[in-house]
Amino acid sequence: MSARTLTKGAVRRGLVLDVETRIDRRTLQVSGRRGTPRGMPTGLQVIVAAAMLTFELHPDGACGGFVLRSADCAGSGERTLIRLLDRELARLHDTDGVLVTFNGGHDLSMVRLATLRHREFATGGAARWIADGSRHEDLMLRLSGEPGGRWASLADLSAALGLHAPGEVMLGAPVTTLEVAKCELDVVATMALYMHLLSERRGNDEALRTGIPGLAAMVAGRLDRSPHLGSALAGRLFQEYAGE
Repeated sequence: MSARTLTKGAVRRGLVLDVETRIDRRTLQVSGRRGTPRGMPTGLQVIVAAAMLTFELHPDGACGGFVLRSADCAGSGERTLIRLLDRELARLHDTDGVLVTFNGGHDLSMVRLATLRHREFATGGAARWIADGSRHEDLMLRLSGEPGGRWASLADLSAALGLHAPGEVMLGAPVTTLEVAKCELDVVATMALYMHLLSERRGNDEALRTGIPGLAAMVAGRLDRSPHLGSALAGRLFQEYAGE
């Protein structure tokens, strides 16, 4: 079924979210802990960058309309970034949208904690998804862990499925931080991984055949400002489904 045969009301909005965090040294000092604690407890972290990849999800599993946005706290400050993230999460939840993440339980907890830290109580977007995650596709959980509590990392899955090419990340203006670059690469990889699962559920690769070319076109249109995304286009998956 092509996208043209679908009614507009049948199309759902999707959002792929990724945030990057670091230990907040001031909070660490106040906590009384010595050294950097193992596991980076959520309460000691702050958000430093985020990326959101929005898309349209059709009933037949076709995805399109990809739009990528990203920001870091160095430019806007954590409060401004958190307002944007929580507002988008609230809108997505209230419009029957689909949230796609990789280890999104951590990301949602970080956004929620940041809203509490900045006393931003108006929207409660992250809190809504935590309370009702029925439309949250956390791909780390969907793919299940190995016995003994070991989970596949997004980087390992990306390498296994050919979601990016090997090599160093190239940075370019206005993206000046590794954190922003990692967020953008991660949401593109997570979207591609999600299309694998959509194809698996339908028993064919149509979600990849219809979705990867559009995702590749969006990525190609951003290479002048996000050259690091070129590693995705050079990966085996994009070459197979979107290569000329």
